Amino acid sequence: MKSIIALQIAAYWDGRPGHEKQTRGVLQELEKQVAVDIRDYPIDPCAKPGKWRQAATAPPADLIIGTGSHTHLPMLIHKWRCKGWAATCMTPMWLWRPFFDLCMVPWHDRPKAHRRILVTQGPPNPCIDAGNHDPDRVLVVIGGTDAKSHHWSTGRLKDQLHVVISHGPWTRWTVTSSPRTPKDTLDMLAALAAAHPQVQFFPFSQTPPGWIEAAYDRHGTVWATADSVSMVYEALSAGCRVGLLPVQWKRVSNKFQRGLDRLIDLQQIGTYDQFVQSRRLNTHPAALAEARRCADEIVNQLQARQST
Repeated sequence: MKSIIALQIAAYWDGRPGHEKQTRGVLQELEKQVAVDIRDYPIDPCAKPGKWRQAATAPPADLIIGTGSHTHLPMLIHKWRCKGWAATCMTPMWLWRPFFDLCMVPWHDRPKAHRRILVTQGPPNPCIDAGNHDPDRVLVVIGGTDAKSHHWSTGRLKDQLHVVISHGPWTRWTVTSSPRTPKDTLDMLAALAAAHPQVQFFPFSQTPPGWIEAAYDRHGTVWATADSVSMVYEALSAGCRVGLLPVQWKRVSNKFQRGLDRLIDLQQIGTYDQFVQSRRLNTHPAALAEARRCADEIVNQLQARQST
């Protein structure tokens, strides 16, 4: 996109880490391709429409981007005001959908084919393969309770971890939790680390921003509970081998398991049951680069728009 000296970008943020990671991943890749000038617009989900004046008075932007339903109307107000171009990393509600120029939608959402939809293998994220993986280090990412999606069993998880760790006594294990991890699971993980000198436990509450991304770089393999879907795609994007610790879904045919099943079929990730049978992860991973694909599509479409 050599004809653009600098891309003026309005980035809308809803305060949810998962949403913000998706947007940051795309922006990170855009910065590698073109000069960018980014203005940030934080959105308070509890704000009344009258408080969205920042979108109505914001300066013009070539690209207006954000993720999360609370960002969509402010983004469109900004777009309509300055005749800009709007992109989001999800499927907007039906009312706003026709007004977005590009929707970057994960395959597990089953989006319908459309010229304004880019189907991604998973949510874009800022992780990249830095090539610093230690094959003798394993990262274990633990999720937690979610009343809507799955049943959580600390006892079942404990048994799974004992099996996995016992087959790699020479390996250095790093275990971390999430904001959803219940107290009894945290206590179990702390006890596990105390009983195994090769295991270190770092609760989520004690890890600084950027810790998990740096951990992906250091570890060759990542085990993640199946409910930690975004972590699976982050680990794949970072170039790690990935194993899946199962959870009991409330709906077997849910969209998250659908996406994970596709990764299993493609042998991009392995399962706990496969590991128990073969004592190894039989995977053929290739680092995902969905954020780069999204950035490429944005650049191509903006360039086409400029030439018309």
